[in-house]
Amino acid sequence: MVKIDTIGKAKSLRGFGISFIIVGLLFVLFGISEQRDAKKLAERCRGVAVGVVTTYRTRYDDEHHRNYFSPVVSFKDEAGNSRTAVFSEQENIPVTGQEVKVYYDPLSDLAVSERKLNPDQDVLFVFKLFGGGVSAVGALIVIWSVVCTRRIRSAENQ
Repeated sequence: MVKIDTIGKAKSLRGFGISFIIVGLLFVLFGISEQRDAKKLAERCRGVAVGVVTTYRTRYDDEHHRNYFSPVVSFKDEAGNSRTAVFSEQENIPVTGQEVKVYYDPLSDLAVSERKLNPDQDVLFVFKLFGGGVSAVGALIVIWSVVCTRRIRSAENQ
């Protein structure tokens, strides 16, 4: 009876380890996908211009009880056409009249900020490092539970 209960605990520990592996891999995949998306965006947004923040949009988040602001930027593309872009939300109120670098796709309406085009590599590295660590701990738990189960079964057979 005690041996069967111990095997059950080792198997449940294995499930716990597998959960760690999955969560860790999700962090790693997030870091990799953010880098890949930024690279694809950089390939599309070949045009560079200096734009001016003309206004901003405000969104209130009921859950966190705070405002988020999206700068609206006007710029001229390489062909001299006036264009407008709405950048990603931020917590600080954008400064009207501030000059910002705009990366845009000459063939579409896509325009992004430098922050969107160049995500924080240190943060993405931490995501991948943390995810790899969590997955490694999960793998060790799984291996340990398998070893324990085999030892218990070989002790039962003797």
